[in-house]
Amino acid sequence: MIHSTAEIIKPQIITLEKPILGVCKHVKGDYVRSQHYVQEIQRQLIAFNIPFIPMAVVGVYFDDPRQTPPDEQKSLQGVLVETLPNALPEGFEALSMDGKFLHISTSDPQKLGLAYHKIIEYAIENNLQLASPHGKQIATFANNNFLIDIYFELS
Repeated sequence: MIHSTAEIIKPQIITLEKPILGVCKHVKGDYVRSQHYVQEIQRQLIAFNIPFIPMAVVGVYFDDPRQTPPDEQKSLQGVLVETLPNALPEGFEALSMDGKFLHISTSDPQKLGLAYHKIIEYAIENNLQLASPHGKQIATFANNNFLIDIYFELS
């Protein structure tokens, strides 16, 4: 992950040489409760003895919260891992990100909407083909720094 102390950096095309790996579950419910969903996933992984990276979570949000009622909002929530387990418990799925991505970072959760706007605007202005309309958000907290990285895979 690229880390920056700036509130929002300019979108850029990056190549992930080392895959970003996660263990996730599909969730239906209010995006505001994402932290709760991740905590439940962490509890389940601990019960199954599946190690994960503390303070490193991933979310993929499939609905526009301005248009979809909170109880109908669909997302993929999870945690980052160093290596994917050989087998996952029922209901879990592996996430592996590698290759070329359009990327942006923010250290301010209140600026997420602006970060998404900037990254989509950059893709349009530069005629970039996104592999999916859904970006992957990775939030980390390390060395007293909170950071949200947004990745859109390029076709």
